[in-house]
Amino acid sequence: MRIQRGNCFYVVEEPRSIFFLPKGRRVRIRGFFIDAMGKAAKQITVEVKKESYWAKKTRRPDVLLKYFKGNPAVDEDCGFELVLKLSRGLKRIDLYAELQQGQKMRLGFFYAFVSKTEIEDWYLHAPQKTEHWYLHSPKKAAIMINDSLLIPDKKGADFRAFQILKMILEKGWEVYFATFLSRFEIPLGEGKWEEELKRYEKLLLDLGIKAIFYGESELEEFLSNFGSQFSLAYVFHELVAYRFLPLIRTYAINARVIYDTVDLAFVRLRREALTTGNDQLKKEARLSEKRDKSNFRGVDIVVAVTEEEKELIKGFVPERQVEVIPNIHEIHRPKNSWESRQGLLFLGYFGHRPNVDALRYFLSEIWRKIQGEIPGCRFDIVGSFLKENVPMELLNYPGVNPVGYVAELADCFEKVRVFVAPLRYGAGMKGKIGMAMASGLPVVTTSIGAEGMRLENGKNAFVCDDPSEFARQTVRLYKDKELWEKLSRASLEHVERYFSKEALKDTLERLFSYPFS
Repeated sequence: MRIQRGNCFYVVEEPRSIFFLPKGRRVRIRGFFIDAMGKAAKQITVEVKKESYWAKKTRRPDVLLKYFKGNPAVDEDCGFELVLKLSRGLKRIDLYAELQQGQKMRLGFFYAFVSKTEIEDWYLHAPQKTEHWYLHSPKKAAIMINDSLLIPDKKGADFRAFQILKMILEKGWEVYFATFLSRFEIPLGEGKWEEELKRYEKLLLDLGIKAIFYGESELEEFLSNFGSQFSLAYVFHELVAYRFLPLIRTYAINARVIYDTVDLAFVRLRREALTTGNDQLKKEARLSEKRDKSNFRGVDIVVAVTEEEKELIKGFVPERQVEVIPNIHEIHRPKNSWESRQGLLFLGYFGHRPNVDALRYFLSEIWRKIQGEIPGCRFDIVGSFLKENVPMELLNYPGVNPVGYVAELADCFEKVRVFVAPLRYGAGMKGKIGMAMASGLPVVTTSIGAEGMRLENGKNAFVCDDPSEFARQTVRLYKDKELWEKLSRASLEHVERYFSKEALKDTLERLFSYPFS
C-alpha cells in the first residue's frame, strides 16, 4: 500500500494484502513514513482490539535513495517494523502515525485471520468490501490463474485449460494470466529453459493474453491496483485456489469467481493410497478434501470435469452452482488404414504419478501376454518428462520404444493400431483417451481411464480391469480389421457428440456471456 496523503508519503510494505492468512500466529508489519518536512513519524502505533503496540524505528537509506535522491534533509530513520503475535480468529489491525506536531494520522487497516485448525473456512471471515471498492466499475476483463505457465503440448490438464482460455477470449474477454509458481520455478524440463519459457509466453501473448504475472507477489501488486476492474476470475487446481482465493476476494471484489477443480485431487490421492497401501497418502487425501470443501464454499461457481465429480461436489455444497466442462477435442479423421499401421501407443505427462504407475502395471502384467500373441509388436511411449520420471529398467523392456516428448501428436496417432491406457488410479477425465478417440484410434482402457467419458465396453472402446482380459481385447482389436474400423468410427462419433466445442455451447453461454444474468 503506497499512499501520498497531503504532503505525507508512506508505504506499508508488509502485510501486502488488506485481508490475509498469516503462516502461524505471527504478523510482521513493516514500512516507512515521511511527513511534509521530511521528518519521520514520532511514533507508529498498531492497535488490535483496543490494545496499542509501538513499532520500532528502523534506518532506511534505501528509501532516501529511491524516492528522495539521497536528500540529507529527509530523516533516514523513517522506517518502522513490528512483529505481533495474534490469538486465533479474525483480527482487525489498525495502523496510526503520531506526527511530530502531535497530530494522530490513520494510515489504514488490515484483517488477519489466524486459523484454529490447519484448514479453516476463511471465506466466512473475509470482509465483503474494501476501502477502494468504489474506485472502478468492473469491465469485461478476466484474470485466469493456474499452478504454472500453460504447456498444452506437454500436460493434459494444460491442454484443457488452453482450450478454455481460447473460448473465453472468443467471447470477447480481455484476459490476464497468472501463475502460482514464480517465474524461475516454472518446470519446463527438456530443452533450454529460457528458450522454452519464452516460447510458451509467446504462445499465450499471441493468443491475446494482455499480461502474465508470476507468483503471489506479482499478482498481489497487480490486483491491489486493478483488481476491482475485473468481472471474472477463473482459478485452476485445489492448492492454487486455496492459496489465492482470499487474495482474489480482497481485491477483485466485483468478479464472478469460478474454481475449476481440473480433477478432484482428494479422490485421486485416496485411490492411490488404496492401490499402493501408502498411509501417508491417506492423510494427504483428507487434507486435500478439507481444502476443497473450503474452496467450494468460497467461490461463486465450481467447474468439474465429469458428471460424476459434479455430483460429488454437490453433495458437499448443494447450494452452489456446479457446471461441467469436460476435455474438449477437435476431430481429426484418420488418414492411414488398418493395414498401414503397426504397434501400440501410450501417451502421458510423466510428471503425474498415475501415468508412471500405469506404465509399470502394463509392462509388468500385460505386455508379455500381448507379445506372445503378436510377435515383434512395438510399444511406443510418448510424453514429456519420460526419462526424468520413469526407471530405465522399464524403458529397456523388449519391444518398448521410449519416444518421449513430441510436439505434434498427429503422426503418433496415425502410425499405430491401438491406444492403451491401463490406469489403476486417478480422477477426472483422461485427456489422452479423448485425443486418441478424436483421431479415430481405438482405445483399450480400465474403468478408471474410462471415468466420465460415457464409454460403452465393446461399442466405442474396450474397458478391462483384469490384466488378462486387457491383453486379450488389445490383441483382438489389433488383429481384427472389421472390429478396428467399427471402433474407429464409433470413437469419432462419440467425441463429436459429447466432447466438442459445439456440445458445450450452452454451458459456455452460462459461464462466459457478459453481462452476467
